[in-house]
Amino acid sequence: MRNVTHGSEVAYLLINVDDIILTTSSKDLLQRIIPSLHKEFDMTDPWGLLISFGIAVTLDSTSMFFSQNKYALELLDSAHIASCNLTRTSVDTKPNLGLDGVHVSDPTLYRSLKGDLQYLIFTHPHISYAVQHACLHMHDPREPRFAVVKRFLCYVVVTRDFGLQLYASSTVTCSIF
Repeated sequence: MRNVTHGSEVAYLLINVDDIILTTSSKDLLQRIIPSLHKEFDMTDPWGLLISFGIAVTLDSTSMFFSQNKYALELLDSAHIASCNLTRTSVDTKPNLGLDGVHVSDPTLYRSLKGDLQYLIFTHPHISYAVQHACLHMHDPREPRFAVVKRFLCYVVVTRDFGLQLYASSTVTCSIF
């Protein structure tokens, strides 16, 4: 995500391969930026974008809500987690992630799930530290670490409706819901 400021005006531009999401602090700024983007990029209906990068965007008159609920459900499905012991915290308060434990039977699944969790951080920043810490050991996947990943996934079940709410404001404010 790129934040561009010009005086008191702010524009946020999120670019990924062939998708662009643009939001601005005023409609006037938006109207000035769109023609410039049309000159550089082949664009379709800029107002019809409500889902991109697996992120759903809900707009109303005062805010934008970014959610990855569908992505989270797909993540849980790919992990074959239909049910688990729900948890209200993303980490164990007494972690034991030493070098002990048996190597995981499917290191590709382990690494894939960790990568998926890293992408989920976009709308779930509250788990970023725990996910990044667990990802330090992707080179040596062991069962105790996989248990931590499964705990994250059980936490995702509880928090999959969370997202980022951005309000129209003269200051940049970010809230987790």
